[in-house]
Amino acid sequence: MLGDHPIHPVLLAKDLAAAREFYHDKIGLEILMENDDLPGLKTEDGIADIGFALFAWIVDPGKNALGIMQLKG
Repeated sequence: MLGDHPIHPVLLAKDLAAAREFYHDKIGLEILMENDDLPGLKTEDGIADIGFALFAWIVDPGKNALGIMQLKG
């Protein structure tokens, strides 16, 4: 049943750099470094500044994307 529906998990992080280091270096997930700008979304070094937070994406070996968000302030 769940396999029939896409899910979009988001991990909140107080330290985005530490979260990226953990998931990339320790677990071996690939960091999405695409800097594809969309209307209202600009990325730099794979990190998007969405105003109230910073957002990065990582990809597991099965090509599933996982978003990590660090709230500002």
